[in-house]
Amino acid sequence: MPRPVVVLLDPYHPYAGEFAAVAARRWGLDSVCLWSDTSPWDRSRGTRYLERAGSVVAHHSVRLASLEADAEALGRRYDVVGVLPHFEDRLEAAVTVAESLGVAWADPTDLRRFRTKSALKAHLRSVPGGPRINATVAVRTRLDIRAARETGPFDRFVLKPDDGMSNNRIGLFDGQVTDDQLDTYLGSTRGGLLVMEEFLDGAEYCVNGQVDEHGVVTTLSVYRTHHTSANGRTQLAERFELVRHDSPLFARLAGYASDVLVAARLRRSPFHLEVMVDADGPCLIEVGARLAGVSMAYDVGVAHAGAVDAFELAVQHYLGRASEQPLHPDWTAYDARTLRVVCGISDETVRAASWAGVYEVEAMPEFVHWVSKPRAGQRIEPTLDLATSPWQVTIAARSAEQLDAVEARVRHLVGWNRSGVDRTRAGLNMHATVVRTSSRLRLVPGAVRTRPSPLAAPGMGARPSEPGALESDARREGRDMLKRVVKRVGYAGPVRRTITRSSGLGRVTGRFVGGPDELSAVEVAQSLQHQGLLTTLHVRQGNPLDEAGADEHVDLYRRLVARHVAAGLGAGSEISLKMAQFGLLAPGGLDGAVERMRRTVADAYAAGIAVTVDMEGIEEVDVTLDAVCRLRAVQPDVGVAIQAYLLRSETDCRTLAGTGARVRLVKGAYGAGADIAHTTRGAVDSAYGRCLAILFDGGAHPMVASHDLRMLEVARRLAREAGRNQDAYEIQMLMGVRTPDQLRLVAEGERVRVYVPYGPDWYGWFVNRIVEKPGNVRLLAHALVSPGPRI
Repeated sequence: MPRPVVVLLDPYHPYAGEFAAVAARRWGLDSVCLWSDTSPWDRSRGTRYLERAGSVVAHHSVRLASLEADAEALGRRYDVVGVLPHFEDRLEAAVTVAESLGVAWADPTDLRRFRTKSALKAHLRSVPGGPRINATVAVRTRLDIRAARETGPFDRFVLKPDDGMSNNRIGLFDGQVTDDQLDTYLGSTRGGLLVMEEFLDGAEYCVNGQVDEHGVVTTLSVYRTHHTSANGRTQLAERFELVRHDSPLFARLAGYASDVLVAARLRRSPFHLEVMVDADGPCLIEVGARLAGVSMAYDVGVAHAGAVDAFELAVQHYLGRASEQPLHPDWTAYDARTLRVVCGISDETVRAASWAGVYEVEAMPEFVHWVSKPRAGQRIEPTLDLATSPWQVTIAARSAEQLDAVEARVRHLVGWNRSGVDRTRAGLNMHATVVRTSSRLRLVPGAVRTRPSPLAAPGMGARPSEPGALESDARREGRDMLKRVVKRVGYAGPVRRTITRSSGLGRVTGRFVGGPDELSAVEVAQSLQHQGLLTTLHVRQGNPLDEAGADEHVDLYRRLVARHVAAGLGAGSEISLKMAQFGLLAPGGLDGAVERMRRTVADAYAAGIAVTVDMEGIEEVDVTLDAVCRLRAVQPDVGVAIQAYLLRSETDCRTLAGTGARVRLVKGAYGAGADIAHTTRGAVDSAYGRCLAILFDGGAHPMVASHDLRMLEVARRLAREAGRNQDAYEIQMLMGVRTPDQLRLVAEGERVRVYVPYGPDWYGWFVNRIVEKPGNVRLLAHALVSPGPRI
């Protein structure tokens, strides 16, 4: 008997990830994702939203034109217990899948009506004693509009797509309307069916809640929508503010919403209703059988102090399990403070290379969360609707007057491509600053609290750091000699040719490397991400000594980014860069290398892919940190690797923690003397623990790169002590090393990222992994004499 699953159709919206996580956490249900004709960018976003759910077991391609047949095939393979419609534009398709599988949560005819504004309003108008509805008519051409104006109350009217959403492509017409005005608007709608509505002038509100299996409507939040004029639009939403539950207006709007949804015969569904209130009372603008957007679904939990989870409430109704958890909203908490969603507005088309004010906003006591967080590389367009708002943030305070002042400050602080002083990550380390000096940044360390090494804590089994305490000199020298011999043999011409031509290569090489090119590497990344593992990919190709070779690395990473996006893996992924790859040793030196890396960073972040700069030889530490500072002036999220075995690394960690940097902490693999580095394993371990404590105490985002399980437990303990959740740091390991432990950590909720090397020079990496363990040598020998697939 197959395991029960729920189905998500085109899960490219963050609500899909929430639904998958709720189904897994609350009822132990895995998720199966169906992908129709969505773009690579949509799939890339979906990967990011689903990566934290940890319960997606399969992805399948379907066609919207043959959903019934595809659904029947799905039913033969899985025990589908529910379909979760996460977003409005896939509601009708989700209904088709659910109906074909026999798991529809409500009457399909009633549900489909919610995707057609004219049909829904016509139905509501036909219900005896139903709610007040303004005049509407379906139109397609200019002649249809002219005819409707002659027969109906359309002196002032609104045009919008009949199946539209997010206030997209709405046209407001008043008085004398010319053919040119209509033709311009009709051209923007691509010839689809439109709904023409009588314009109502009044205050606009949003009503959000849930309908149960009996049709009982529960309103959970009401917002007032405030509009402004910009970019030729007079009804542009600039803020949404919570309406108190104890006000007569709340009760009046909740009653009207109940009348609408009862007349619409909605069952077992969340709802989002937009209503205008004029002198004659409430009148419907439109209503969706879905959770509210603009973060209002998240803010239900905030408003009710955690007493209501809108996502869990929706899923339990979709699955027919509403009786398992009675609904108990906390109206006292709801009325204790006011929530406001503030929407940014742009009047230009530009690419945001950098942002100001983001960290200051996050440090405000009134800050709740970003609805749409600004990101470097983001394309900004003139704001015409909610979808083109450059940023959105939720704030909360005791009164509307307080929120007015906070909103004014937010709008003053947040901006793109501003020159001058970069702002600090306020609230994380108020004593650390980032000061711009000409074209680069100078890091000024802050007073980050330092602790003794966590490895010396009671019960942690601290290791001695004296030379010889861990192993004898003879044993260490014997082990190192064996490694040198195996490496020399591995690089010998006959052995190399034998290994690379062996039919058993794929089973061994495929354990440690991603293959010879970006296609094979991304296929490996897909496989790892399906297991819940994040990935960072790195190109293995010789360091260039000329500018042409350095430019070739820019192209290599550009192709890698494009392949990520095409495979739907952009968001949530990472790439690792090395300075020498981009021409550090070529004419142009540091400046040329930074400029090439800047282009690669821009390409990556535009696709939602993070970047971390690897640390190489000891002599290149300063130049690498200088390069990262310059890159972070453009993209503050660029990460850097720090080697804990260097004596200077604790100071470097304090500096980077003060700027809120992403830091990959490794032990270090390059030889060094006692004047600049710790030289014993115990000393290195203790230094690693101290560096971890600095990063967790400060504002850094630690990336704990270690295969030492004891170090990982230290990191997890430090995270708990610092009050960090599992999204505020991550664990990184090499591909093929401690794979069972990687999967165990994922199952325990950790974010685990796997380092996947690939490219023409993969062989050197492969040999280094083989010599690390004697068992790997035996594995290689067995593969050479056993038949198997080649890569």
